[in-house]
Amino acid sequence: MDAKNTKTIVIVLLLLANMFFVYNIISLKISSENIPSEMIDDAANILAKNGFIADKSKIPARKPAAVLYEGIYSEAALADIVKDFSGITDEEFGEAVDIYVPAGISYTAGDYRFIFSETDYFNISISESLYIGSEETEAKEEEIRESLSAVAGNGQDKINDGAARKTEKIIRDFIRKRDNQDVRLNFDVIKTERSGDLEYVWINQTADGVRVDSHIVYVEIRDGAVKYFSGRWYFGELTIVARRPPLLDSVNILFKSAEADGNIIQGGDRLAEMETEYHVMRHGAGGEFYIVPSWRLVFESGRTFSYNMITGSRY
Repeated sequence: MDAKNTKTIVIVLLLLANMFFVYNIISLKISSENIPSEMIDDAANILAKNGFIADKSKIPARKPAAVLYEGIYSEAALADIVKDFSGITDEEFGEAVDIYVPAGISYTAGDYRFIFSETDYFNISISESLYIGSEETEAKEEEIRESLSAVAGNGQDKINDGAARKTEKIIRDFIRKRDNQDVRLNFDVIKTERSGDLEYVWINQTADGVRVDSHIVYVEIRDGAVKYFSGRWYFGELTIVARRPPLLDSVNILFKSAEADGNIIQGGDRLAEMETEYHVMRHGAGGEFYIVPSWRLVFESGRTFSYNMITGSRY
């Protein structure tokens, strides 16, 4: 065998060895990041025998890998929101208090009116002067609360098309009026409607691309600008408490759900959807809170349950 052929054979063998090495690395990575399909099959069968119907196609195989965050909301943060959106100075802020309303405290500053809930710092309503003093304000707020509740309960899908991207930019430019926001916070457009020159939009806040379950906002857009922004939102920064906390995977959560809530779910109800989300949990004496990795289970009957990924407890 001449040297040229020997060299070619050696190169081919090295390439095959390298491919085999890469294949093993990829296989190891996949197996470490995913639940074995046999385990999912066994889990679905065991659950079904106990009246908990979950098709294996609805059980996510990928093991969760999320971050436990902490944030804080204070009265100082509310003042910063008013100043950032309106452009008023610290001195002018002292004169901005408009009136104490049933929902909380209201500020009128620049071109905006702000209403913050006294019991929940995340509840906020920002409107342009168009709405100030309107006799329909109270009725409108009630209508918005009902629409937010309906959208949250329906588990809307993310809307991602050309029109949605244009709408996203308008809303993102508005939100960026607030300084010092965490870059990991964003939003999904989950519902849109249009009437004449008004566009009605519902958005869900996200952290690392994962939805924060309760943080949904109703937005009105006219002439390419946000005129109304109302709902639950966090305008602030996040601190990492645990980068990779031990998390319960989909199979473990399903068994915990069957054990704790099986009596509610039994009777032919079937798992329709299972996805990850973040849940806000208050702690401490101030405005401190955690954003906790969680599993959201939706059943065909419309029942929805959310479970803490760390403890397995239902909210």
